[in-house]
Amino acid sequence: DAIVEGNLLYPLKRGAETVEGYFAKDEEEKSNYYSKLAERRSRELNFLDAQSPQYENTLRETQNMIVLAKVEKSD
Repeated sequence: DAIVEGNLLYPLKRGAETVEGYFAKDEEEKSNYYSKLAERRSRELNFLDAQSPQYENTLRETQNMIVLAKVEKSD
């Protein structure tokens, strides 16, 4: 998870995650997918400077993934 926003490989990492999401078929799989993304984004925060725009973006995205995981789980 050291590949964070701003890293040259980050778009490739995000693309792979998007493809992974296409395979989440039902609500449980989607909830697990969003939970996994939230965990990844959370770990990325450890590699970012808390004052950087990337930190704020990653923190916001982590929060969004947690909400999506809960929504999918409750459907």
